[in-house]
Amino acid sequence: FFQAEDGIRDFCLSRGLGDVYKRQFFKRLRSLSKEIDCITNRRLAFEKGNFTQKWIKGEISNFDYLMKVNTYAGRSFNDINQYPVMPWVISDYSSSTLDLMNEKVYRDLSKPVGALNPARLEQFIEKYKNSAQPNIPKFHYGSHYSSSGIITYYLLRLEPLTKMSVDMHDGKLDHADRMFNSVESAWHSALTNPSDVRELIPEFFYLPDFLRNLNEYDLGAKQNKEVVNDVILPCLLYTSP
Repeated sequence: FFQAEDGIRDFCLSRGLGDVYKRQFFKRLRSLSKEIDCITNRRLAFEKGNFTQKWIKGEISNFDYLMKVNTYAGRSFNDINQYPVMPWVISDYSSSTLDLMNEKVYRDLSKPVGALNPARLEQFIEKYKNSAQPNIPKFHYGSHYSSSGIITYYLLRLEPLTKMSVDMHDGKLDHADRMFNSVESAWHSALTNPSDVRELIPEFFYLPDFLRNLNEYDLGAKQNKEVVNDVILPCLLYTSP
């Protein structure tokens, strides 16, 4: 698979996004990946690194901590089947203003996405109880919080993920109604759709250009005639100074 760390870095630089933070981020990530490749017991190595205590003390950021969790767990930008995972954090994508001191605007991080909606959770529990197919273990969710399809869904507008998406859909882009077109709609689907329990990817927190159709691909139009182009952001971002 492609060397995504170098590819994304070059993309950032080509778009004028090569600031000091991104340079340091990729340098640390490559260094960390090389160290972990030589480790046989990753869980023990993670515990010895005291990363959780450092995070609690504020010595490392939320983002850096979660990237360490992902990397020590064997997830990598080099493999879209084991791509780094980031959680949905905000639960309100429709309000024009947010009170960040109000805990109700945040997603409950003690639960997986599939358990956030009580009504949908009951459906999952019932499916688990009633599933009795031979040779197939019982399961709650028929989909996953991260997969190659989810990665190409989010990164559709960036190469080489565009080409990979085309290859996954028999030589053409997926139908416009199924594309990543709106952050609010993606959250609503992850919260209510029985076949959608996807989380986010790191790019949501450091690479805003993946939300833009910079290559001007023809992404088609939805059934309601709405043309798909740049990802529609929450209205909060359009009203903030």
